[in-house]
Amino acid sequence: MQFRDLEYVIVLAEQRNFSRAAQELYITQPALSQAVIRLEQELGTKLFNRQHNLVDPTSACQLLIEDGKAILMMRKRLFQRQEDSKNMKIGRLKVGLTKLISRFYLPNVYREFHKQYPGIELTLYEYTTISLEEAVERGEVDLAIFPFFTKSDMLNYIPLITENMYLAVPKEHPVRNKLNSNRLEARLIDFKNDGFILLSKGLRTRMVTDALFTLAGFTPRIVFETQQSDTVNALVGANMGVGIVSETVCLFNSGSSGCLYYKISDVDASRQIVAAYNKELYLSGASKAFINIFRAASIALMAQFKTFFDAQEVG
Repeated sequence: MQFRDLEYVIVLAEQRNFSRAAQELYITQPALSQAVIRLEQELGTKLFNRQHNLVDPTSACQLLIEDGKAILMMRKRLFQRQEDSKNMKIGRLKVGLTKLISRFYLPNVYREFHKQYPGIELTLYEYTTISLEEAVERGEVDLAIFPFFTKSDMLNYIPLITENMYLAVPKEHPVRNKLNSNRLEARLIDFKNDGFILLSKGLRTRMVTDALFTLAGFTPRIVFETQQSDTVNALVGANMGVGIVSETVCLFNSGSSGCLYYKISDVDASRQIVAAYNKELYLSGASKAFINIFRAASIALMAQFKTFFDAQEVG
């Protein structure tokens, strides 16, 4: 039995189709079929029931998958520890990020990481937060960075920064005239009659904003839903409604969006950006280095936002 045979069986059980599994594994369908037959002969038991184009794992296959995943995790941990023993001169690191974090943080982080550790091959993936958690749980990535919302029992979390969610409001919105000072701070409840532009349901950030509305005590009137935070910002700037965006979006759209960003005063609108890794795996030196570099870059970015927000208040 070879490690790759275990990987083949696990993927085939997930896809339940030889063609799709072979495509995901980058091998031919006959090669996959031969590997399964070879493993069935070696174990002396049937692993899949074949019905037309679909396959169903047998109970014996389910046991093999359970133990196989543990074996592959141990193998990965072994290789991680061996790579660490090379003093990080060479190695591999797979990191997953959300699209927003990748866009705004990655250029500086990647540049600094490659500068300090040129021998480490860094592979990056962009997923939604939910998909990132699943990828870490399956051991497909070593580390993932995303906004924290709910805890998985399979993951460890390292807090990186705390960022706030802000109300994005058109500059000509009448709320500006109602403020008692130049400080851009408002209650979420005061916008209960406005139309909201929000991220689509199912996205983790949408879950955060829905929780804020619950805390504020009202159900928003939604005029548009989108997959992208930049779209929320752009449509608010076009006076289509109001929205809720992160500090990162505020900073990178400052000066050109037609929006003002208000700190939310009546509910706690903060959230943690975390690094998550699988509890069953070893947190490598490369992972620790990436975390430290990311934390330093994010702190610098938050300092820039404070400068921008102070200037926005005075203006």
